[in-house]
Amino acid sequence: MRCYHALKHLSEIAPFIRVIGSYPREAVYLGRESEAHSVWREVLYPLPASSSHPRSQRLRVGIVGYGRFGRFLSKHLREGQSDVWAINLREEEDFTQEAVADGLVPEKNYYQGYNNIQKFLSNTLDVIVFTVSVLSFEEVLTSFVPYLTTELIVDVLSVKVHPYQIMKKLVHESCDVLCSHPMFGPDSGKDSWVGLPFMYHKIRVKDFHRCARFLSFFEGKGCRMISMSCSEHDRIASASQFITHLTARVLSALDLKPSDIDTKGFKTLLALVESANKDSFDLFFALFKHNEFSSQQLRLMESALNKVKDQLYEKEAQQLLAKERGQEGEKEIVFNSRVESLAPSRTAYITDIARKMKEQGIDVIALSVGQPDFEPPLNVTEAAIKACRDHTKYTEVNGLSVLRQEISKYLKTKNTEYSPEEILCSSGAKQSIFQAVLALCRPGDEVLIPAPYWVSYPEITKLSGATPKFVETLEEDNFCLTPEQLEREITLNTRLLILCNPSNPTGHVYSRDQLEKLASVLERHPQVFVLSDEIYEKVLFEGEHISFASLPGMHDRTLTVNGFSKGFSMTGYRLGYLAGPKRIISACAKIQSHNTTCPSSITQYAAISALRDTDESYFTESNAGFKKKRDIVLAYLKKAGVECPVPTGAFYVFFSVKQFLTEATGLTTSEELCVYLLEKCHVGLVPGEAFGLAGFVRVSYATSVPVLEEAMERITKGLLELKH
Repeated sequence: MRCYHALKHLSEIAPFIRVIGSYPREAVYLGRESEAHSVWREVLYPLPASSSHPRSQRLRVGIVGYGRFGRFLSKHLREGQSDVWAINLREEEDFTQEAVADGLVPEKNYYQGYNNIQKFLSNTLDVIVFTVSVLSFEEVLTSFVPYLTTELIVDVLSVKVHPYQIMKKLVHESCDVLCSHPMFGPDSGKDSWVGLPFMYHKIRVKDFHRCARFLSFFEGKGCRMISMSCSEHDRIASASQFITHLTARVLSALDLKPSDIDTKGFKTLLALVESANKDSFDLFFALFKHNEFSSQQLRLMESALNKVKDQLYEKEAQQLLAKERGQEGEKEIVFNSRVESLAPSRTAYITDIARKMKEQGIDVIALSVGQPDFEPPLNVTEAAIKACRDHTKYTEVNGLSVLRQEISKYLKTKNTEYSPEEILCSSGAKQSIFQAVLALCRPGDEVLIPAPYWVSYPEITKLSGATPKFVETLEEDNFCLTPEQLEREITLNTRLLILCNPSNPTGHVYSRDQLEKLASVLERHPQVFVLSDEIYEKVLFEGEHISFASLPGMHDRTLTVNGFSKGFSMTGYRLGYLAGPKRIISACAKIQSHNTTCPSSITQYAAISALRDTDESYFTESNAGFKKKRDIVLAYLKKAGVECPVPTGAFYVFFSVKQFLTEATGLTTSEELCVYLLEKCHVGLVPGEAFGLAGFVRVSYATSVPVLEEAMERITKGLLELKH
């Protein structure tokens, strides 16, 4: 006993010394007891005849799973003076012939099928090593659990946290548990194991000697023994093992073929593909599904590919630019690749064409920009004038405390609770959206954007480095995203869903039932945040507007965007706000502090008055006016033979023009139709392509009734002429 304790203490103070143990050849083993003691103490017991064997005898090892790695491990263990029994469980994979070729005897030391588990375990095994697939590990282990007694249970799977959690949950405390991963296989370990890494994590070990004997087999073969936590293993392996398999799978998809002029590097790539393809796709999928770090590596790989692609395109653009100039010494400007990827706003594009036509004296009516044609409430104007005299200095980055308090009070009327610290005021709702996406989204992330969409959503997403993923909605669904579409489009890379409610460009409003069904889908995908753009929520003709954050379980995952431009007709004041979880708001405020610092102080005082002093009759009258204009647009479109869903909010009508895109008219896109209406009828509209849905056109009826009627008269005439 004294010798044992001395050796134990030596190993504790000198970790570079490895102590196997000291035992008499007569075979006693080290156990533990707690009878009449408050703490465990080590004692020596006689060997139970039923379960243990002399320490000097061969280790009795059971191999569960007789695929490539199971056969490989079995062969080396037997050569290493261990007795080996093997069982293969999958009936569709009968390895009996292979086992016989390896020197095993069916029904003696090789078994096939689940019905032979008890026979397999009746061989009084010291160690049971599971070499099954990651995907089937839990099912297989569950089948063994009722029959396990005191064995050392070992897994050699390629991921570690997953089996660690399962074994901790299922394996009884009478058994020891060891997580391990030989970082090699039948190919890389074919000739020698010297220097190859063997990772292990002792989860629960009472019989130290048995565990040491098992590990010493690998150490004796020359492996580099690495004690490492399962979590750390998965983190590192995601950047090595998963990336290796991912690279091989990508190259395999390219269907690379050898040739007579292959370089050494290309041959290395072919060898990588060949090696990876020997492993099943299930293994590759398991590395992705059961290692939490793999999805991050996938995003980084995609980002790296995009970065290299951008560098190539930039270089090409530089050369073309230099060639076009043909002048020596002229310094060329190369822009950020993310800026180069942006598409100009088509709403601004149409407006600019209309403006230029007006400058030429042409009577053009622009129904392309969404801003009310009436003034803000009088109290807002007066508050702004007063602020010009009294409040012209910087404010807090997040906005005036009193303003955020007023916004907090207003949001409570929408059944959402946000403290002033959870609100960030910015120079317009567009800035709020930009900062939210930039703070949350990373390269490789996906942002779900239902189409048709507001034109800036995809471009803001690109600037963040994330990837916009469009979900095309249907006219028969009033262009509203359905839960089935949402469920189908969400992946492990989905970071954010953007909802515009009421919608720009369609004017449609989601019902409570529709939003609750979307929330139900999102409950199953906790990694997805929601950006709810509610800037048009005061422009409503029927029903009620439901704030997405008010739905059960959605408050802490929703970023609510709103402002004063549309409902209060304060477009030029430029003030919006973002409400959400404090940590995200703090991150957005950090961005703003290095950008605009704070919104205009004058605008903020005007907004305080807007919330405090505006009479409800202002919104009643403005909505009545908008509804009248909506009906004017629908009536004129009907004259032209155009039927479309009736919008119940905002101030847009989004209608199909597919019937006019024919061989007879010579028009093939809604953009061409808009150019036709602009040049022939002198009315500026916005094509559906700008909103991600070709074959449609948006009318903004936020103008005076006489101007709107004149514009619609021209549009109707122009469309009818296309029919004849």
